[in-house]
This record gives sequence, C-alpha cells and structure tokens, in this order.
Amino acid sequence: MKRQAAAMAVMLGVVCWATLGVPAPALQETRLSNGLRIVTSRTPGVPTVAMSLSFAVGSAADPHDRRGLAHLVEHLMFRHQYPAGRTFDSIIESVCGYSNAFTGHDTTTYCSQVPSNQLELLFWLEGRRLAN
Repeated sequence: MKRQAAAMAVMLGVVCWATLGVPAPALQETRLSNGLRIVTSRTPGVPTVAMSLSFAVGSAADPHDRRGLAHLVEHLMFRHQYPAGRTFDSIIESVCGYSNAFTGHDTTTYCSQVPSNQLELLFWLEGRRLAN
C-alpha cells in the first residue's frame, strides 16, 4: 500500500510539473546498508537546496491514551541545543534558510531549505538532531 501511495505521489508530481510546462526533475534513488532510502534530484542553476526527511511513524502509532505523542516528538526534535546554546532553527535562519515539519497519520516529515553553499551545514545539523 505504501509503495502504491509513493508511486501515486511521484505520478502526481510529474503531472503537476507537466501542467506548468516544466520538465519533471530526474530522481535518483540510493539505499544505504542501514536501510536508509535517499532520493535526490538536481536542478542546475537553482541557488538553494532542500532536504526532506520522512519517518514512517505518525499519529496512528500514538497510544490510545496519549493522542498527540507523535506531534509532540516532532516539536521536541527542534529543541536540541547545538554549540553556543543555539537551536536548529536559529542556525538555519542565520544562513537565510527555512525549516518546518509536519506529522501525518503514518509519517512525520522534517523539511529544510538553505542556500546551496550551506548543504554541508544542513547535513551536519540533521545528523546531530538524529543522533541526539
């Protein structure tokens, strides 16, 4: 079912791109030995990079007596302290970036966008957030 939903999302994206008269970006998929699935798309000439991390856990996984737990965890993931007492958002915003997240029924997704010369910083921030 999840594969069908993912295929539908990709097809919908291609239809949307075609409607705009813009060719759909080519997607490349890699799977790491730990099971992490990485999908990349390169658009030359775009001065920003975006990262979206999705986890297959959402509100459906909440215990019946603890509704909202997945959403609470989503918010707590932004509270980790980085060097000099800074937060994920304060560091992203200091380089003119943007971040947000959302919790759905069966997924939680974290999205960030930064200038392309800050991609290494974005990977470092996400790595720290996941490690802690």
